[in-house]
Amino acid sequence: MEEYDVIVVGAGPAGSSAAKAAAERGAKVVVLEEHHHIGLPQHCTAMMHGTGSGLSTKILSNMDPRITLAEVKTRRIYSPSGRVFDISVEGKGVYIIDRALYDQHLAAEATEAGAKILINTKATGLIIEREQIVGVRTERKDMPEIRGKVVIGADGVRALFGGVPIWSGLAEKVTEYMVGIKMLVSNVKNVDREVMELHLGPFGSSKYYRGFIWIQRNDEHFCHMGFDTVDNFERCRRGNYVLSKKLENAVITGMTGFSQPLTVHPGPLARKVKAGLILAGASANYPSFILNTLGGSYAGQIAAEAVSEGNVSEERLAAFETMCKKTIDDPGWWSKDFGFGAWMNHTDDEKEELFDKMTKADYVNFDVYENI
Repeated sequence: MEEYDVIVVGAGPAGSSAAKAAAERGAKVVVLEEHHHIGLPQHCTAMMHGTGSGLSTKILSNMDPRITLAEVKTRRIYSPSGRVFDISVEGKGVYIIDRALYDQHLAAEATEAGAKILINTKATGLIIEREQIVGVRTERKDMPEIRGKVVIGADGVRALFGGVPIWSGLAEKVTEYMVGIKMLVSNVKNVDREVMELHLGPFGSSKYYRGFIWIQRNDEHFCHMGFDTVDNFERCRRGNYVLSKKLENAVITGMTGFSQPLTVHPGPLARKVKAGLILAGASANYPSFILNTLGGSYAGQIAAEAVSEGNVSEERLAAFETMCKKTIDDPGWWSKDFGFGAWMNHTDDEKEELFDKMTKADYVNFDVYENI
């Protein structure tokens, strides 16, 4: 049986960033990716949030320019009655990107640093001996067990429904979550590539998807947007909202599902490490892939250093939690009063009142991590 210094579960932004950081520091690294193609299917919006330090711009400047589809200059919010509120994010490093190419670029950097990636390799559990994680079980018949000194759980948002965070006991299983469909849509009218739109209204019918729709333009032909069902997309198209007019002749050309855990873990997990284990990215309940890229790098760095020192105890790996607390645990995220959750499960009249309050607020921030 082949053994590794670091086993990374998941080849998304957190996993590949962790693998690269660990391999660069001399660790023998393997990444387990359950899908047959890194970056696909693309479940997220593919918007890179801005950062106060310019980190998002710096990351993209070192990548293939095809990854960056557009720089967002304005967050535009429409009330149910069609009133408009613009929030400038120009120069803040907010981008629409090709998320599949982004993930593939990070994975390539990890392999160039010396990491090994195994696709079609789904983790099914952890190997625990004397209260220490020492490996991962997989569905592969040729390698049902893979052993290592540190496991980095980067198995994505669905991990909180039943993955490394749950197997390790570091997180409570999420039973309620928002689900929907990320749509690629053509023939959409009047959506600017430099504007990220948020439309408020009764556009969803499920318990946890009600109150708003986002839409962004990728290129001259296609937009991305999210609905809970195709039926509600059609109802909106036939409605009398600003968004209805934009979608009047729109055609869905592609769909993938997405999900977002709710209620149990309202922020990043307080505990992210155990002996032989680090949770990074969405597995630790971070809400965006730029946080996951940065947090993954932290995880790989700490894991490699701990292996080199011959000490992978919980106390040693807790240095990862310290790094997170100083930066990504408190990223200065959306305004507490007017974040996306503020619009859910309200009537149109209530949304209009909230919209009024937002327009009069001293500061509203949807898209920029000012403290990073």
